[in-house]
Amino acid sequence: MKRFTFLLILGIMIFASCRKETIQPVVDPSPTTMDQLVISKNFDWKTTKDYQFTVTGSSNHTLRIASASGTVYHKAFLVKNVPYSVNLTLPSYEKIHSFAL
Repeated sequence: MKRFTFLLILGIMIFASCRKETIQPVVDPSPTTMDQLVISKNFDWKTTKDYQFTVTGSSNHTLRIASASGTVYHKAFLVKNVPYSVNLTLPSYEKIHSFAL
């Protein structure tokens, strides 16, 4: 009788543990269309920025406007005491630093 009870309990446990697992599909949170993008209202979509430079040389020499990494965006020859103005469109990731010579 003990053996029958043991086999009965074992059978019930095996039968109860057999359940079909439901696999949930993995949802990719990455947007697949432009309509699904969530974009901040203050994002301006510009990749360039306009700058105006005005320089007056204290002597005749060459002006060079370059990035910190050495990329030259503009070169010009300055004449002593004559203002030189130029409008440049630069990549928006560049930071402009003013300096005096």
